[in-house]
Amino acid sequence: MNKEVSPGAYRGATASADAVRMLFTYLEYRKIDPKMLEAASGIRRHQMKRRVPVTMVNRLWQAAQETAEDPDFGLHLGEAFVHLAQGHLLFSVMRYSSTFSAALGRFFRYHSLMADIVQPRAVKTGSSIHCLLERKYPELPLERHHAEATFTIIYGSLNSLSALKIPLKEVAFRHEKPASTVELERFFQAPLNFGCSEERLVFQKDDLEQPVHSADPVYLSAHESLAGDLLKGLDPEGAVKRKVRDLVEKFILRGEQPRIATIAGKLNISVRKLQLLLKEEGGSFREIVNDTRKRLAKRFLGKPETTLCDVAFLLGFSEQSAFNHAFRRWTGLTPGQYLQE
Repeated sequence: MNKEVSPGAYRGATASADAVRMLFTYLEYRKIDPKMLEAASGIRRHQMKRRVPVTMVNRLWQAAQETAEDPDFGLHLGEAFVHLAQGHLLFSVMRYSSTFSAALGRFFRYHSLMADIVQPRAVKTGSSIHCLLERKYPELPLERHHAEATFTIIYGSLNSLSALKIPLKEVAFRHEKPASTVELERFFQAPLNFGCSEERLVFQKDDLEQPVHSADPVYLSAHESLAGDLLKGLDPEGAVKRKVRDLVEKFILRGEQPRIATIAGKLNISVRKLQLLLKEEGGSFREIVNDTRKRLAKRFLGKPETTLCDVAFLLGFSEQSAFNHAFRRWTGLTPGQYLQE
């Protein structure tokens, strides 16, 4: 029997209790019964731990979206969230940054303090900065309102640092064009594209180099130190180990062999230096590769349409028998036995 892939089983797929409380606050403002939302999601808003599993947050989101009957639910939620979150640590490190570019970089760096389902990142392309939404868990849906809310929060947060609105060159979404784009046009005031291969906000690079008038290096240092400590608490791995793991996964998913020399080059350090850093964090390159292959193997095996031969090929094994042997070494079970459990 094929295993059903459960979003709650994904490592790190959580949202902060702070973010969930803000969501409840906004929904109460919209006159949506909080007791109904608690019953639908399983979340008790006054009894939450620091992190809430994404399965519960998605149920809350779905119930709220259906009850609100708002065709621009994500956009309106994002606008409210910018105001509700102004006192949060994530927005404090932005407020005390020297430039809008630095503020945006810190929003991306510490975004997981709010939620770690997606990882925003910035890519320089000529004279432009592309802000992309990288899906940390490809199987988790990032539907229209999630994407629109995330981009609204990013753009709204930047604009909260200035009396003048920073212009956008383009806003692109994966989802199809909605029936009405009036609200999106009002908020973003930029060309909108739908059905794209990626979600992206595109800025002119020079516009993001403007100074933030509330910049304060002393306050920034204090807030960023706390943010860094909290971020480490979300992930028991060290920073280098985490970066290597993410790069190894990308190489495997592209069908390329992850080699230590290549990974070290991506990190701009020598192979020897990388080995020493990993050793300091209690790991090795081989362990990371094996752990990543094991995690991806379980993910692929959870897809009914993927054969064992496909999984072996996707993970870089030359033969299915080699994959079977490795999987048994990792789990104590053959792939077939794992699927039958």
